[in-house]
Amino acid sequence: KELEEACTVSPADPRSLGSFYEMAVEFVDCSIGEPFLVPDFAAVAERFVKGGAWLSFTTNGLLMAEERYGPLLGRKGRICVSLDAPDPATYAWYRGGGFDRLVGNVRRLCELRNSRGGMPEVYIACLAMRSNSSRVSEVMKLAADMGADGFLLRSLYSENRLVRPSAERGGHYFDYDHERLDLGALLDLAERLRPLA
Repeated sequence: KELEEACTVSPADPRSLGSFYEMAVEFVDCSIGEPFLVPDFAAVAERFVKGGAWLSFTTNGLLMAEERYGPLLGRKGRICVSLDAPDPATYAWYRGGGFDRLVGNVRRLCELRNSRGGMPEVYIACLAMRSNSSRVSEVMKLAADMGADGFLLRSLYSENRLVRPSAERGGHYFDYDHERLDLGALLDLAERLRPLA
């Protein structure tokens, strides 16, 4: 029988999960923030995967380096990298700088994992928005070019607790509520992208 437990875990000692840690087949990080900012991420990852369980998390990809994800090479895992634009200028609108570093980091991870049995799996996740919906197919093609295993289309959700619902970045004014696509627009976009999958 499948059991799922959502809880807060001490990154230093995942055994704080008790029996769920011993029985788990997959650990999924659903938190907010950058996993690679966890001090000694490599040791933390090692603790989660040493028993054969999967470890899945999303990263912005800027701090991805072999010394951080090394324990995941050749082991069951899914690293999902957020990428919302196909070029440095547009990427700056959403995330600031670092596009070339992100692309280089993903290429290197894919190269290393290919030499270690194809693990961990690497996915590119793109937040579909009004301002990038016409270019998501380019992000998908870049994901394939970098060697990713798959592409995830994600959406902005309705958020009423945002500290900054709008901001200017990279010469682009970003208004969270305006950027959100409704379900119909998301489904239409997904259908247009399906032939590229």
